[in-house]
Amino acid sequence: MIHSDLLQKILILFYERESQNLDLDFLFDELEINEADIKKIDDYQKYFYLHNNYLKLHPNLRVGKISKGKMTDYLRAHDENYRLAFKSLTLNGDIVLMNMMSEVILFYLKREITHLICEVDYSKKKRKPFYILENIEEFHLELNDAPELMKGEIIYVKIDSINHKKIIGTYVDTIGHVNDPDVEMLKIIYKKDWPLEFSKELIEEARNINIDYDSELKTRKDYRDTLTFTIDGADAKDLDDAISFKEEKDYYEIGVHIADIGYLVKEGSLIDLEAKHRATSLYVVNKVIPMLPVQISNGIGSLNEDEEKLAMSVVFKVSKSFEVINYSILKTIIKSDQRLTYDEVNQLFKTNQFNHSKALKYALMVLYDFSKVLVKKSKNSGSIDFESTELEFVIEDDKVLEIKKRESDDAEKLIEVLMILANETVATHLFNLNYPSVYRIHEAPDFDKLSESVKVISRLGFESNIRDYKNPKNISKLVNLASDTRYKHIVSQLVLKAMKRAVYVSYRDIHYGLGLQCYTHFTAPIRRYPDLILHRLINDLLFNKSEFQKKFSYYDRVLPDILKHSSQQERVAIEIERDVEKLYSIKYLNQNIDEVYKGQIVSILPSGMFIQLQNGIEGFCALRNMYTYFYFYEETLNYINDFGVEYKLGDYVLVRYIGHDVSRLEIDFKIIKKV
Repeated sequence: MIHSDLLQKILILFYERESQNLDLDFLFDELEINEADIKKIDDYQKYFYLHNNYLKLHPNLRVGKISKGKMTDYLRAHDENYRLAFKSLTLNGDIVLMNMMSEVILFYLKREITHLICEVDYSKKKRKPFYILENIEEFHLELNDAPELMKGEIIYVKIDSINHKKIIGTYVDTIGHVNDPDVEMLKIIYKKDWPLEFSKELIEEARNINIDYDSELKTRKDYRDTLTFTIDGADAKDLDDAISFKEEKDYYEIGVHIADIGYLVKEGSLIDLEAKHRATSLYVVNKVIPMLPVQISNGIGSLNEDEEKLAMSVVFKVSKSFEVINYSILKTIIKSDQRLTYDEVNQLFKTNQFNHSKALKYALMVLYDFSKVLVKKSKNSGSIDFESTELEFVIEDDKVLEIKKRESDDAEKLIEVLMILANETVATHLFNLNYPSVYRIHEAPDFDKLSESVKVISRLGFESNIRDYKNPKNISKLVNLASDTRYKHIVSQLVLKAMKRAVYVSYRDIHYGLGLQCYTHFTAPIRRYPDLILHRLINDLLFNKSEFQKKFSYYDRVLPDILKHSSQQERVAIEIERDVEKLYSIKYLNQNIDEVYKGQIVSILPSGMFIQLQNGIEGFCALRNMYTYFYFYEETLNYINDFGVEYKLGDYVLVRYIGHDVSRLEIDFKIIKKV
């Protein structure tokens, strides 16, 4: 098997771009190569060829990710999930180049699994331990060195090498014991190699951070006497944004103040290096694993009530008719007068009841009116209102008491649109200056995937012309068609399925979901590293002009790699959060084993139906678990049996929970009847 670093990089790009074709201009720029470099690859024509300024993979080859099932393995490529005739000698998640005609793997490009989790056990006859690997039946594990381990311990192992069916590994850590109540959640986090703790040296560094307020007042605008407040969830402790309000004769001054974490976290410090590695905070059900130590995230960096704080601010001058007249980007010092919750602000908007000052009440009502104007403007620009799929868990002593869909109301929308306004303003400002910057982009959806989704949506009775799919207004209209119907969630998820992922990059491009041409993330530096480095960049290029050209070149050079890593970490964090949600959903269902639930059929496949319960839990009803045989009709997306009983997309049903696969986090339902 011929191996080439350049060949591997090119094949990985085919995978990342989800295509059989790579534009040569993009390829040359991305890898800093030329056509001659490609032709130097040994036997490169076995893998791809040059045509019309594109590098094209041969039609019989696919770069994809191995997905290992109980009975069958799949290669998940950009165009299809290929069912493999034979079980492959790979680990789940391996990215490979495969000849689809012979199912021969030509290259192992990247192993997703670098570590393993296993349970320690001992045989009755032998004193030597053996290790039970999760979902890996084809391999057995041998450890180079390990401490004395007890039966039932769950350990974390680094893979050193794989030789045919043998994995050689090194013991790294003990996660817990098989009987520990939270061990399953910890296993999910460990599987993704996500750090749980900070080093003692790093915590000590955080404790020693000091702020020279006297010095900072000389270079910052003082907002301590301006009415300022925060609005967050009742349990939130990392408060990174605050709003200020002041009324003048002909206009309002509205400030969006963001904790100046760039001041607190110095470049190259232990805190900075760890934050760069994590790139984001992790929120798992009832636990936060912060990007920054709590001494910063909940303490010196949090905009807590009645505490003086340093901030990076965008202050808007807004007319009495709620038009933004101009803005300023400032370094400020603020003091929050009130720590408000979403619940009490929503109560004000709905009932006019409020237990704080009249001045604060007046400010909130003006901001409420301003937010309505911003929401209308956002809709007119093509912002797509996807239905949230987040779940909220009520947990006590590791028992899940309740699960419900996370609701977003007017107070949440108020903060959301103000943050979007600040993000768009900062992005546009830096772009117009032609400075290096952080951009949050969301490319137009894949037309083929979108067409498939629209076909399904049309079968539900919604007609839409999506020829100009690059215009988000058309997709927004499509989602809005179903907003007041039983199909709202289904249509939203079908459109979302066709969407590309939002990512961080160092160049401007559209944010399709928001309908904006220029966007960034500026408003959450406590929990997102791209925001933190953007604050640092703003300070260095807008406010501290010493060594400007050197810093300009520095950010221009380092941002692409930092933002690529941040995007990857964000993706990992989302996967962990979703898996933990599934785990706790299974816990809840196991606690209520005899319950009958009402749900909706949200997706139909030849093998069965996905059903979402009213509390947001989603599971699968396999055809084999139906009470009689049903025929599947793909054209109409429905099931029907010999007695005329029909189940179709959008129907409401009563179901019973019949089991789960905790290792794969799959939930199984059985339909009782249609309602």
